[in-house]
Amino acid sequence: MFMSFTSLAALSALVLSLGVSVTLYLLWRRMEERLYHADLSVHEDAALIKLLQVRIGQLEHLVDRLRFSEEQLEGRFRTVEDYAGACVPPKATVSGFNINHRVEAIRLFRDGFREEEIAERLSTPLGEIRLLLYLEKKQVDTAKPLDHMEERSLIAS
Repeated sequence: MFMSFTSLAALSALVLSLGVSVTLYLLWRRMEERLYHADLSVHEDAALIKLLQVRIGQLEHLVDRLRFSEEQLEGRFRTVEDYAGACVPPKATVSGFNINHRVEAIRLFRDGFREEEIAERLSTPLGEIRLLLYLEKKQVDTAKPLDHMEERSLIAS
């Protein structure tokens, strides 16, 4: 599964903050070791403190830039999602009412079952059963045999 831009930006910020924490910890430990061994002069301490202050400022600036980038990515991602939603048509529903179900529904109707009973037995929506039976009735009505007068007029012409 792919990560979204938001998750990726959040992960980047987490990794960056972890890196900042480790860097500050290591610098602090280095400073503690020097102080413990009394190897530093006042001048060296001031230089190390200055170095730490500069590094912290750089890291804070980097975190601010990452937050701004994350906000921009979220905005772009929302725009892409909105556009994708508008461009891709919704997936068409597939009817589970195949030819075997149709034949069975018509047979049950001819055997005297009500539409509701047929829908329940075949686990099919009642609207589909009603439509099928309506179309079946229309087809039967149009296929009625011609009376004798109509047959003669057709044969004569």
